[in-house]
Amino acid sequence: HVQTLAAITPEPLASVTFLVRQPNRAAPDAAALGDVAGTDSPHARTALRGAHVIVCATTARTPLFPSDAIGQNSVVIAVGSHEPEARELDSALLARSTVIVEDSATALREAGDVILACNEGALDRGSLIGMSEVIAGGAQVPADRAVVFKSVGMSWQDLVIANAVVRSAQRAYIIGAAVGQTNIIFFDSAGQQIAAYDIPVPRDLTGVRAALKH
Repeated sequence: HVQTLAAITPEPLASVTFLVRQPNRAAPDAAALGDVAGTDSPHARTALRGAHVIVCATTARTPLFPSDAIGQNSVVIAVGSHEPEARELDSALLARSTVIVEDSATALREAGDVILACNEGALDRGSLIGMSEVIAGGAQVPADRAVVFKSVGMSWQDLVIANAVVRSAQRAYIIGAAVGQTNIIFFDSAGQQIAAYDIPVPRDLTGVRAALKH
């Protein structure tokens, strides 16, 4: 996630901090990209409070931190949980944030962070903003509130990433893994892997050929 953010932001990332339960077991790549701190350490609270962007990509089923640990102008991207009973963020944070989702109906069916906040009366279902509305300029995001983007992952996002790679200096390698199965691996201009996908390929390639022509 850090490498992806670094690849798409116009300016270099000022600083990166990885908050993990067991810092001594963090991947070597993490230390090479930024600081590593324990989730219960004093540094964790300082890092959260001062962060402009916070990415939650865990298997947690309960909130990772209290709402008051997050600054008023932070953007929180939550991608780890995608079950109705699991959440990475508490209701209080969603209550004071502008909440953006890929699709409202999907979020209300699969995103535990959203579902539980709604069930607890902290979030109005009608206040959810679709990502397409923000991108198209149909919805304004207030500058005086935190922003939460809750993602559960949708298939069309793979196509958007592929399109972005094709239109940039980044590279994609397509590797046949088995009959009906392929891997696509994306690298940035520096040769660093930024994403990898296992994709089933139907035996009827008519649609694929038509897509490649465009």
